[in-house]
Amino acid sequence: ELAKISFVLTLALHLNHVRGRVNKPANLLALAVHVLLPVLAIHIQGDDGTALVFLGIGLVMVFAGGISGWLVAGGLAAAGGGAALLLKLRPGLL
Repeated sequence: ELAKISFVLTLALHLNHVRGRVNKPANLLALAVHVLLPVLAIHIQGDDGTALVFLGIGLVMVFAGGISGWLVAGGLAAAGGGAALLLKLRPGLL
C-alpha cells in the first residue's frame, strides 16, 4: 500500500512539473516511463492484478493531468487492435 501512495504522489509531482506541456512528445515519453516502470516491475514479480491497478491509477492521473483526448482514443484503439491481434495469433491464450 505504501508503494501505491508513493506512486500517486510522485506522479502528481511529475504532472505538476509538466503542467500545460503534457502533450509534448518528451513529456509523454517521461510520463510513460514513470507509469510503465513500476507496472512492468510488478508484472515481472507475477502480481498482474496489482500491476493493472498501478496502470489504471497512472492512466487516470495522466488523463486528469490534461493529456489530449485524441491521444487517449488513439492509445485505446492501438491497445484494442494489439489485443485482438494477440488473441488471433494465440487463440488458447484466454
